[in-house]
Amino acid sequence: MDNYVPGKGPIGAKLLVVGDSPTSQDVKNKKPFTGSDGIEFSRLCRDIGVNDGNFWKTYVVKEPVRANAPGMKIPFKTRCEMDGIDIAE
Repeated sequence: MDNYVPGKGPIGAKLLVVGDSPTSQDVKNKKPFTGSDGIEFSRLCRDIGVNDGNFWKTYVVKEPVRANAPGMKIPFKTRCEMDGIDIAE
């Protein structure tokens, strides 16, 4: 499970952020929301005056799922199946 990215955040967090699946940067860091999505999330939190460190951050699927190709709109569930991931598990 080299690509597994566990959830992370403070114990007792009252706020939860859930993404669909980790990016390659998240896999490298073994932390959720550390790639471009995390930079954008942190910026949005700053804009509304919230510390993004107060959130528990995780993903629906803990391993990367292929992205949509440009111009494609393949549903997330289908992309998971294409990568051999059963999201019902």
